[in-house]
Amino acid sequence: MFPTSNGINSVITIVQKEHKVLRRQAKPVPPEDIGSEKIKNVLRDMKVALDSQDDGIAIAAPQINVPLRIFLVSKKIHHIEKDGRKTPSQETKIKEGLRGDSKNKKDLVFINPEIIPSMYMTVSIICLPQAASK
Repeated sequence: MFPTSNGINSVITIVQKEHKVLRRQAKPVPPEDIGSEKIKNVLRDMKVALDSQDDGIAIAAPQINVPLRIFLVSKKIHHIEKDGRKTPSQETKIKEGLRGDSKNKKDLVFINPEIIPSMYMTVSIICLPQAASK
């Protein structure tokens, strides 16, 4: 559990696989709400929860008990080699959030993603990389 961005006594809990919010379909974010304080607070809470996990690289809003179609990919993803392995020195740099060009990298925010079945499995998403960092 972690302090939330919008409540002194509130905490962020990463819910576990048995939680009902993970078994339900998440709701879309209305387009007019995308830049709202409510969504910014959800994104901040997601970032706090994700940053608390040394090995976490992505989190979805339902994982913090918010049933919205939002997921965040940490800028730490830029540290992982193509084959998915990390060296011990890379692991240290990931934890410190330091790596030459990573200072300019941003977390990626995906709102209302949709998987559109096709021959090539194209994914259609809205990407707002600046939203989580503000």
